[in-house]
Amino acid sequence: VDATVSTTARTSVGSIADQNVLGSSSRQIICNAGMTPDGGIPFEREDPLFAALEMDYLGIIATNNAFLNVVGTNNGNVKQVRARIYGYRATADAATYAALVQSEVLSA
Repeated sequence: VDATVSTTARTSVGSIADQNVLGSSSRQIICNAGMTPDGGIPFEREDPLFAALEMDYLGIIATNNAFLNVVGTNNGNVKQVRARIYGYRATADAATYAALVQSEVLSA
């Protein structure tokens, strides 16, 4: 199962190498041939409950949209993804905001 978070809508999941992708994750679910379709090796991932204050920003979302993209390969049933995005609100003058929005839209 591959997943990404992007700032603009995508026709594919993409990867961290793409300009509008803020983060990506990939997990392999292993299942024996004799197991039931809903079986497999379970895994859990606990994300931190807060972001480190000394963390630099990864990207800027200038519009009110963010997109979670998910794709599975050879899956017998539906897969799901959880994501946590940390953010700060900021203010900018009209020219700066227009430049940020234009940059985000053109990165698609």
